[in-house]
Amino acid sequence: MIPSRSAKGNTADDSFTFLTTAPEASDSSAAADLDMINVFPNPYYASNSQETNRFDHFVTFNHLPDDGSDVEITIYSIDGVMVRKLHAHNSADQYLRWDLRNNSNLPVASGPYVAHVKAGTHGKRVLKLYVVQRNQVVKYY
Repeated sequence: MIPSRSAKGNTADDSFTFLTTAPEASDSSAAADLDMINVFPNPYYASNSQETNRFDHFVTFNHLPDDGSDVEITIYSIDGVMVRKLHAHNSADQYLRWDLRNNSNLPVASGPYVAHVKAGTHGKRVLKLYVVQRNQVVKYY
């Protein structure tokens, strides 16, 4: 067995400096980042494993830019009617939840939806989402 030794060990007088350069963002890397934006669960089939109670329904948009740029997600029904507009202003979070409600705070109907994502200066992406709501049982009416 050979003992491990060095010719000169480090001391408190030793100083190390490291210089690096950050990779520059290219159009191809920005396009690749846009391609990663997604929504889950898709299809939303009456529940989400992250929901905490039977009234808490949502889907999550992920891989949004976390550089503080504004993100705007506009959700349309399949016939082109705007259902909801979501905003994330100067957020460092890569996630944004949609509570499956329209602009009038009513639950959306089951069916296909189109989400138009504007990711600040990064560009735009269009996503398709299918929602299947559970049957609503009204106790009192």
